[in-house]
Amino acid sequence: MRYKWIPINPMGFAEAPAAPKARPPSVSETARILAEAWKDPDWGTLVWLTMMGGNRRGELCAIRWRHVDLDREVIHVQRAIGQYAGETWESDTKSESDRRVVLDPETVAVLEEHRQRCEQRAAAIDVKLSDDAFVFSREPDGSRHLRPDSVTQRFSRLVGRLGIETSIHKLRAYNATELISAGFDLRIVAGRLGHGSGGVTTMRHYVPWVSEADQRAAGPMAVRAPARPLTGALPPMVPFEARHPFEYIAVQLRDDIYQGRLPIGTAIPSVKILAQELSVARSTIHRALHLLKEWGLVRVVPDRPTLVLPTAPLTDQPLTADGSVPAEGPIAEDDRLARQVLELEVRRLGTLVTTLRAKVAADDDDSLHRLLVGAIRRQGGLPAEIEDYELVVRLPGEAKTLATYVALAP
Repeated sequence: MRYKWIPINPMGFAEAPAAPKARPPSVSETARILAEAWKDPDWGTLVWLTMMGGNRRGELCAIRWRHVDLDREVIHVQRAIGQYAGETWESDTKSESDRRVVLDPETVAVLEEHRQRCEQRAAAIDVKLSDDAFVFSREPDGSRHLRPDSVTQRFSRLVGRLGIETSIHKLRAYNATELISAGFDLRIVAGRLGHGSGGVTTMRHYVPWVSEADQRAAGPMAVRAPARPLTGALPPMVPFEARHPFEYIAVQLRDDIYQGRLPIGTAIPSVKILAQELSVARSTIHRALHLLKEWGLVRVVPDRPTLVLPTAPLTDQPLTADGSVPAEGPIAEDDRLARQVLELEVRRLGTLVTTLRAKVAADDDDSLHRLLVGAIRRQGGLPAEIEDYELVVRLPGEAKTLATYVALAP
């Protein structure tokens, strides 16, 4: 003892501190987070997928389009991006095993729209989006993955602006507690999250929060309705006599809203689902939703689910070149208006600015609006100048104009 020597190492008796609790964000917090993230559709897609799929940040960065099967509604999680200091590398997932994450219809719709944006950016530099391209990338061709630390830092800045104390990793906790509270087997939840211990890790980290999740879960996945629920009275029902297919669909949805089958604040089934269930073209569903929007019953925002809402100011409707509302008529049988590759000319005050190709329906106002706004931004313009622009739509190699899209400034 004189020389301050001891016969045993006291560190051998030390115990590791308890792991930090995986406190998930609340429903209201996730609603605010998503609302802020959707201001950038690509970023909103990443945050949405984290909440819905429970993926780790490195797994999200490593997902390539060949891993995404939108027809079968599944993502194959096979790789992950690691990072230490400034160096990144691609490796197996944390559990060193591949897994399949089944997607809900809304997430499939979100990824379809994200894929369309990626294809448009690739086409703008005259390349085809490769199946090897990363789903989330800052490069137009998707050739370079995001850095995990950058994802974490951007999310931290987002929640910091909102005054919410959470992290992107805790979105996994939100996903887990929602699934557990909805009654899903622990092994199923563990498989979706990539836990390799048969549910032990899931139970240790997330089950303590199930009682809280039970109180706030409004369904199998509360995050399915990301926008905060709206309250208030619906506007008076507008007398309307349906004559065309899209009008009959709009009336049916209107009745569902007024009779409470589609409550205020809930998401209407996606365009893809409605088109499949009703055996009509997607453009028919788009027209029905625009009619509901005119009646003040829904909010239609690009890259977001369509929500039922009470009385609210309506945004300006897109007009045709002569200033009228696009003519209505039976469109399900019109092959020209199906979603297909079209040539688009962007003109400003009659002068050609740029051309591009996109897979879109000629009467899909939402998609044409996004394409026009994106083209304006790429040319250094401002969305507020949109009244100076028009989008001329043609079939590839043909001179005949299918449609001319113009819009009023917001």
